[in-house]
Amino acid sequence: MSYSDPAGTPPPPRPVWVKVFSLVVAALGIVFIAVHLLTGGGAQMMNH
Repeated sequence: MSYSDPAGTPPPPRPVWVKVFSLVVAALGIVFIAVHLLTGGGAQMMNH
């Protein structure tokens, strides 16, 4: 997707909160998968 700013100014570099937000999302995804596996969601696949 191409994003065009109405003012014609180039987009600013990504701030620190964007990196922190992506890290939090990744951590939540890992925790969600770990809990899903621990609660028996993927126990059948892991026991092969």
